[in-house]
Amino acid sequence: MPSSTNTDTKDTLVSTLERIESIDREIDALELQIKELKKRREPLESLALEEMSAARMERGVPAGCRSWRIEWEHSMSVAKDCLPQVMDALRSEGALDALLTVNTTTLKSWLKDRAKEAGTDARQPFTAGTAFEGLVGEYVRPVLRHTTVRRGGSEATESPF
Repeated sequence: MPSSTNTDTKDTLVSTLERIESIDREIDALELQIKELKKRREPLESLALEEMSAARMERGVPAGCRSWRIEWEHSMSVAKDCLPQVMDALRSEGALDALLTVNTTTLKSWLKDRAKEAGTDARQPFTAGTAFEGLVGEYVRPVLRHTTVRRGGSEATESPF
């Protein structure tokens, strides 16, 4: 028979987890609302860019509590087959040390996959026992995850919350 303390602890835990679920639902609703607002904003931004460019008003237009201007944003990518030439160009420009970095997201994913394959306990650092141990800063902490259980069915989905 469960003790009163165990029942109280379980009731408190269940209550806490239900509050977290409620907050998660609010977050989901707000994220949907933000997504919808961004969709509504996109065509307006395109229209404003067109009108400001046509009227040559790229330096500033006061409207509401803001002064709007056009700036030029650049996106870049390097194709894999061009990587050696890009590295040579960085060397020739003296920028290799300043611009060569490690994509830590990709490194983490790669190390995580290797740790899973090796059957490493998830509480242990992914770098443990690898050539990266001591070279890569790694912080391991517990996070709360859940599986959504459909009442009356066996279907379940994983969620990052």
